[in-house]
Amino acid sequence: MARALRLTTLFVIVVNSLFVILDFSSHPEEFGALLGVRLAWNIAMLTVYALANCLDTLRMLQAGVMVSGIALIALIAAAGGLTSDYWPGIMILFVGIPVFLPVSGTQAAVMSGVLLALFAAIPLVSGGSLTSVQHIAPVFFASAAALECIASSALLDRLRLAEFMQKREIEQARDHLSQMDQVKARFTANVHHELRTPLTLTLSPLESLLAGDFGDLTPLQRSYLKTMHVNALRLLKLINNLLDLAKLENDELRLSRRLTNIGKLVEELIQGAMPLAEKKSVALTMTLHSNVPEVYADTDAVERIVLNLLSNALKFTDANGKIHVTVEEGPDGGVVCAVKDTGMGLDATELERVFDRFAQVDTSATRKHEGTGIGLSLVRELVSLHGGRVWATSAGLGEGVTMTFWLPAGESDGAVDLAFEDVKRCLQGERAEVIRQGSELR
Repeated sequence: MARALRLTTLFVIVVNSLFVILDFSSHPEEFGALLGVRLAWNIAMLTVYALANCLDTLRMLQAGVMVSGIALIALIAAAGGLTSDYWPGIMILFVGIPVFLPVSGTQAAVMSGVLLALFAAIPLVSGGSLTSVQHIAPVFFASAAALECIASSALLDRLRLAEFMQKREIEQARDHLSQMDQVKARFTANVHHELRTPLTLTLSPLESLLAGDFGDLTPLQRSYLKTMHVNALRLLKLINNLLDLAKLENDELRLSRRLTNIGKLVEELIQGAMPLAEKKSVALTMTLHSNVPEVYADTDAVERIVLNLLSNALKFTDANGKIHVTVEEGPDGGVVCAVKDTGMGLDATELERVFDRFAQVDTSATRKHEGTGIGLSLVRELVSLHGGRVWATSAGLGEGVTMTFWLPAGESDGAVDLAFEDVKRCLQGERAEVIRQGSELR
């Protein structure tokens, strides 16, 4: 209401000032009186504008309407009364009230009634007759305009109330959904933490058994234990990824960027993944350009990015396929790393969607490869935290895929951020196993 009142007062001041031209041309004899009324009217409107936020807004609105109405009636009286050509001005006022001001039907009825009575009483001031036809017609039309003002104000007030209630319901629903989402996020995080603890305790004796700490195993026993170990690791990786995504959603995942040799880091990861690639009969090679600069990056996050891309490439590349990793200098002093495979490839429509959360490239009932669709989504989030970009290119189905990410030169983040400690711990515990079981740990 205060905003509408301020805009209306400015509009009235501008229009009122423009009518000075009409006063001078049509009523030169009464120009002085008319000019005085218009000046007083503008001063009153400026006062209403200045006090719109200081005093009761409704009272100031009513004062502004009454001042405008009385000023119009004074102009009509000074210009010759109801027989002058100025009397339609009161009708313009009645029509403008519901258009410009958010008033109720009752408020409009009170203001219009008072102004209509003053308008009808103009003949008493100017010495005319209240019963003459020349006076009855203007009053009749002004009364019709007043009724239109009241009806329009009542209708628009009901519409505003309905809109307000609808908006309030939407806001309440939004707040409720936000609260439910927070509850869900807390519950999910707690469940993931509770699941990770027994999984970690399960993996430790499994690894001891596989290492022969409790005696030799028969081939059948080792086979079953390896199956248990692989699936436990897959579940642990899934839980860790979900925890990371939950932290990203809550803005709790922070990076601790240090000056890092990305080329050397990727080379170490490639060397660790060689045994798995050989087991799958996949040729894993790397090209490290000599001019690759050091950049400010979080080492653990970069490891997670590269491991997810390697795991994805190994999973979708069949025997006798090839995976080639390239690390070179990127724009603005950054680093570009590309993981190119000769696997199943991607359709052009899937190149962007592949990084969406829970997206699956193969959604058929006979889908060959397992996965949850969160690994590449986590890659995009971690790259984005560095201010970089990740994208996929492919010549089509059966032509392989190239996953490329770019990290800018960046800046140091100072001390290690405790919010990223969970990622560090999980990487320390699973890095070697993820490399060895990469094709199954998406």
